[in-house]
Amino acid sequence: MINQTTVDCHVCERLAVTNHEPLMGSKYRQLSIDYNLRIPVCAECHKKMHDDADFNEIYQKEMQRRFEEGFDHATWMKIFGRNYL
Repeated sequence: MINQTTVDCHVCERLAVTNHEPLMGSKYRQLSIDYNLRIPVCAECHKKMHDDADFNEIYQKEMQRRFEEGFDHATWMKIFGRNYL
């Protein structure tokens, strides 16, 4: 849970209630946390990300771009094993 009084949803700018790891699945959850590949989201956007793979893919791509700003593509592939771009 995040501090609801100060963080806006990354998608719609409503009040965020949780952080979402777009690189879903138990295999990637902790890696997403370790590399700060999370985004604050409201309940509605969080549900949409889980229900709509195409919508979530937008943020998977964003997380890969964010990661590759600090690391290279080869490191991304070694850790996450899937190219979203």
